[in-house]
Amino acid sequence: MRKAIRGNSILALAILLLMLQYEAIHSVPVTYKVGDDYGWDLSISLQAWTRGKNFHAGDILGDDKIPLAFGGNYFICSTRPDLCAAGMKMAINATAPPPSSK
Repeated sequence: MRKAIRGNSILALAILLLMLQYEAIHSVPVTYKVGDDYGWDLSISLQAWTRGKNFHAGDILGDDKIPLAFGGNYFICSTRPDLCAAGMKMAINATAPPPSSK
């Protein structure tokens, strides 16, 4: 009797792990428009725009459809140092995997 219960427990655990793995693989990425209605513009703080958002590897940034990689992602808008110094840059840390869409 104990062997049957143990066997069923192992089977149930294996099924649960497979279901969790399936959810992680089949999650839908989120698309973000950088700066929301303002866009990539000096009129807003791009670093402030990233605060409070939970970015995940595979999420997509804006019109250019840039997928985020796991870990640090760094963006600048120009090779002009004055624009970078003025705030036209941002850093995003993307965690993995994205959450389930359910």
